[in-house]
Amino acid sequence: MHGGGGWLCGAFGIVLCSNADATPNHGDEGNAMRPDLEDGDAAGAGGLMARSDARWYAAATLPRQEALAAENLRAQSFDFFLPRMRVTKRHARRVIQAVDPVFPGYVFVRMDVEATAWRCINGTRGIRQLVMGGERPLPARAGVIETLIASVGDDGYVKFTDPVRPGALVRLTNGPFAEALGEVLSLDGRGRVRLLLSMFGSAIKVETERKRLAAA
Repeated sequence: MHGGGGWLCGAFGIVLCSNADATPNHGDEGNAMRPDLEDGDAAGAGGLMARSDARWYAAATLPRQEALAAENLRAQSFDFFLPRMRVTKRHARRVIQAVDPVFPGYVFVRMDVEATAWRCINGTRGIRQLVMGGERPLPARAGVIETLIASVGDDGYVKFTDPVRPGALVRLTNGPFAEALGEVLSLDGRGRVRLLLSMFGSAIKVETERKRLAAA
């Protein structure tokens, strides 16, 4: 988690941006976020920040400690977002309904790095460290986290529409680019899909099977 945009683009696709793309977003105020992480709550906050130059940043958590990290961020009055989704799993020959983080191992924090003592986040229980771009936290691409927040339903979980349609953001589930995010360029009747991936600082086009894709 120490590197710059290359590794991060591979892990998050177009979610995280390079420092060169880190222009402030002045239009993301007013997102309603829940104050705690009771069952069914996907996001929480210690009070939305008034500064218009606040951005969203990713913090890597310890394994399976996303909720603990979020609770401790709330206790410190940080604005945070832990996107979670309902999933169907097979366990011991049974189909069960469960809840998983949309981005396992990460929680997002909204702050103005110029006015926030952000280094204390690295000492927060449950958090390994902020995702860095050099010596500063690396901001999420403007609009991505805001879109996820807007997709949270009344039950507190992120709702996804059919992911495989032109212009949609999807996630590769396996293969050499597993977990990378990409934009659907086109699809055909044979189940083949063309994607535009943001990888290693540049955009590349790939073709894959529809069954290898999931909602981002």
